[in-house]
Amino acid sequence: PTFIRDHMQITEDIRDYWNRRSSGFSDAIMAEMSTRGEDILDRIVALTGAGTGSRVLDVGCGPGLLSMILGRTGMDVVGIDYSEEMIKEAESNASEQKLDIEFVRMDAQDMDFEDGSFDAVVMRNVLWNTFDPEKAMEEACRVLKPNGIMVITDGSWQADISAWRSA
Repeated sequence: PTFIRDHMQITEDIRDYWNRRSSGFSDAIMAEMSTRGEDILDRIVALTGAGTGSRVLDVGCGPGLLSMILGRTGMDVVGIDYSEEMIKEAESNASEQKLDIEFVRMDAQDMDFEDGSFDAVVMRNVLWNTFDPEKAMEEACRVLKPNGIMVITDGSWQADISAWRSA
């Protein structure tokens, strides 16, 4: 059906965009890690209760910011991204930081993990990059352990913010 072709074409277009942006984006992320890494870590730990040994999934890991921040604390982190170039950047960045983090090319809307595989799931600016954000959320919930925690930071780039302004 046309819908499936459109869905796949849009998903591939998004992947291509991030493949092209991967190197420069990686540089910006590494700079952010050095300036804001501890603050980001404190917030995630406070929200999830995750600590050493917790298994955490970083959905849409990009060049690895959240994966590396969490991995430095002894958490067992898996980062996924649909862009193969972002995965390469994440692997390189983690290697430079001497971190053992698993990075896998995978679609957030169709994850290849068992149900209940993770203590926590983190996403940063991912949902607006998916064709079907609800499906990505369903998948994230599916791979969470019972009582697991998900932390999402995202934007709504299509929202009509004029409706939010006071008169």
